[in-house]
Amino acid sequence: MGKLAILLVMLAAVAVGAVDPPKIELRLMPFNYSAPRMKDDTVTHIMVHFSSACDLHPKTPYDVEENIGKYLQYGVSTHYLIDREGVLYVVTPEERIAWHAGRGKLPFEPYYENMFNHHSIGIELLGIGTAEELAVLGVNQETYDQIPKELLGFADAQYPTLTWLLDQLYGRYNIPKDRYHVVAHSEYAPTRRPDPGVLFDWTRIGLPMKPEDKKQTQ
Repeated sequence: MGKLAILLVMLAAVAVGAVDPPKIELRLMPFNYSAPRMKDDTVTHIMVHFSSACDLHPKTPYDVEENIGKYLQYGVSTHYLIDREGVLYVVTPEERIAWHAGRGKLPFEPYYENMFNHHSIGIELLGIGTAEELAVLGVNQETYDQIPKELLGFADAQYPTLTWLLDQLYGRYNIPKDRYHVVAHSEYAPTRRPDPGVLFDWTRIGLPMKPEDKKQTQ
């Protein structure tokens, strides 16, 4: 319980003085779905993901418990999850390595081939990409067509929460605010992961759409 108390105090502290901090809920996964972060596991990057249960329930794909249940089923984890109302769920403490990136390699230095988890914070947004993107994950067209159109993409309420969280992480770990340090899962593992996909608007969190785009939207 000591670690949980410290975590809650930390979250309360970073919220002091913040503009419209989001609602924060603690929903920790079992610690056997993460690993201790060693002293050489310096956090230098942030990865943005999407997740949903549209393959199981295309009409109601965004139940938080069901999505965390899928993480448990597949042996993966994340540090944070942001639901459609903008509520921020703490899923794995930052001092632990969450299993969110898997195998892959950045297309630019420092590459972190198959080691990205050790140096990053993972953030899941409840969201759904295009039919082509979901096909990569095994969701067929018939299932995709059952998803209500208003549930595709990302909710307006998610962007302010993500922006707030990123600002905390930039400051806490001295991470540069650019697309070389805040990356998509698809940029690390392009052959198996499409997220967060083309429906995610990077400019709404003050970043360019692609790493090579030098101009940033502030």
